[in-house]
Amino acid sequence: MKKIIKITFVFVISLLFINTYASTKTFTRTNEKPLVPSWITVDSSNKEAIMSTPAVDASEKIYDYAELLTEKEENDLLKKINEYVKNTGYDLVFLTAKDLGKKDATNYMYNFYDYNNFKRNGTLFFVNPTPNGISTYMITSGEDAAQLYTQDRITKTLKHLYPAFKGGDTYKGAEVYVKICAGFYNVNRGNNARIDASGNVVKTIPWIELVVIAVASTFIIMFILIKKNKNILVTPERSTYLNTASMVINRDSDVLIDKDIPKEFKK
Repeated sequence: MKKIIKITFVFVISLLFINTYASTKTFTRTNEKPLVPSWITVDSSNKEAIMSTPAVDASEKIYDYAELLTEKEENDLLKKINEYVKNTGYDLVFLTAKDLGKKDATNYMYNFYDYNNFKRNGTLFFVNPTPNGISTYMITSGEDAAQLYTQDRITKTLKHLYPAFKGGDTYKGAEVYVKICAGFYNVNRGNNARIDASGNVVKTIPWIELVVIAVASTFIIMFILIKKNKNILVTPERSTYLNTASMVINRDSDVLIDKDIPKEFKK
């Protein structure tokens, strides 16, 4: 009985120390099977970069090499990402890693996106925890995605999300990231949008642009009116039509005189 209790106790304790973080599956690239998208041509200029880039299942969307998310958090986050992908047609990749090898963060991100089978248009958010702190990055792939997620919007996104990742709440930061990407998609292109405290993307009134348009419109209207008035002939004075030098005016007047009137006309 004591032996059974002891075994049970050891089993329960071991469960507490089981890694609850989801593992990311990777595949082996070979010269025969480089595992790149069909539109990528492997040659001497990119072969080394391709072979050193992890090959992953593009449907997973979340690649947590730094083990910042639990398995449950990954499952919940994946549902939100898949909904975004379904509604927008864009891809969304969430990537974490501690060791980048000899690569800088920018090359690491672009290689990871370009050399795996993600959609041509999409975004990638990268969290890189280091002994000196945590860094966050965001890139786009494809012309449509680049026009939608402009540099201004990327800057706003990174600025809004950094406190969550710095504070260790990776899931919250990733969840709001998906929310922000969907928000920018819904307001479409342009920079007249901001991110509120809750991570909602709301349109802003472009006051400067409106003032400029109003001033320009006023100037144009005034210019047209002035131009139009110059073409109107002012009514001339009478002297324009009369030759006063040769004109003779005879003035006649009637004066009624009471005296000298015959009596018979008097009443």
